[in-house]
Amino acid sequence: MSVGAGIGNLLSDTDFIDNDHLGAWDTKAGSVNTTNKCNGYNSYYKYSSNSYDNVLSQILFSNDIRRIQPDTVYTLSFYAKGVGTLITYVHPSCIDTKKVIVDGTEKEYWAADGSCEWSLNYSNYVKHTFTFKTTSSFNSDTKYLLFRLKSSSQYVYISQPRLDVGYSARDYTEGLTRAGINIGNGTVNLYGDKVIFSDREGGNTDKIWIDPDDGTLNAVDGNFSGKITATSGTVGGMKIDENKITGTKDNSMVTIEPGTVQIANPANTQQVITLNAARSEFYNSDIDIYGDVFVGHKLTAGGLHLGTSYIDGGSLQSEIAGLDSSRCNIVFCIACR
Repeated sequence: MSVGAGIGNLLSDTDFIDNDHLGAWDTKAGSVNTTNKCNGYNSYYKYSSNSYDNVLSQILFSNDIRRIQPDTVYTLSFYAKGVGTLITYVHPSCIDTKKVIVDGTEKEYWAADGSCEWSLNYSNYVKHTFTFKTTSSFNSDTKYLLFRLKSSSQYVYISQPRLDVGYSARDYTEGLTRAGINIGNGTVNLYGDKVIFSDREGGNTDKIWIDPDDGTLNAVDGNFSGKITATSGTVGGMKIDENKITGTKDNSMVTIEPGTVQIANPANTQQVITLNAARSEFYNSDIDIYGDVFVGHKLTAGGLHLGTSYIDGGSLQSEIAGLDSSRCNIVFCIACR
């Protein structure tokens, strides 16, 4: 039998932030309540319309979830208040029925479904604990933690549910999604609310970690001492493929490849600017130059159109304002500044 040391809350989504953060609960028959807090934490509220009305349930053991293991002692704890009787279950058939501990009192020959009734206090939250040992082995059935209201027209507020390894109900902490290591088929899979790589055993400084909210990879001071290599990916909206970076927003697209930078309108193939080590091309694009312009050596072009002015073969031709057909020719040295 394993008693184990405290490794944190084995349940998930137990802080009841809002109704959009209850993904770990398989049954969500009520709603998050932000008014009737307990120790600063929100509660989960349910009014029963029927007898044995489900409130919340969470998977404890399945093909891909391992919150509990066989032959191990666990303690469930939670705060509750309301009107009527709340029932908790650890089921089906996964607890050793010889002995359990209910709110500190030992009970013998308990029900196989782990059902336990709790009388609710109308005015104040009361902390309840239920200590049990799992059976020596599990069958293939999915195991659940379930909260129910016993009769109709009852209601309950539940706050800070927690599942610990061992005989003690520890102070509440927000739950883990799951945490562990799976090794197989040449792959090492680390998972948990936050995966941290430290520089030494027991190191108290996070070196590299994966943010649990957005999945981003982070490092101390934002710098990596090693190298990250990927054939493709997205960074800040820029798509990265092998030897190519592409970014698109509204009607603008930029593509960066070795030796070439191209700015284009995806909706109009005629609006393109290409900067190339060999040749630069500007098609149907506006180019605005502000401030002083200095050309160090020579500006050469076969033909250049600037507004109503044309540079062609070393001559500057410009339409004079107010004269529809008049033009003047200015011959100048294009290799000067």
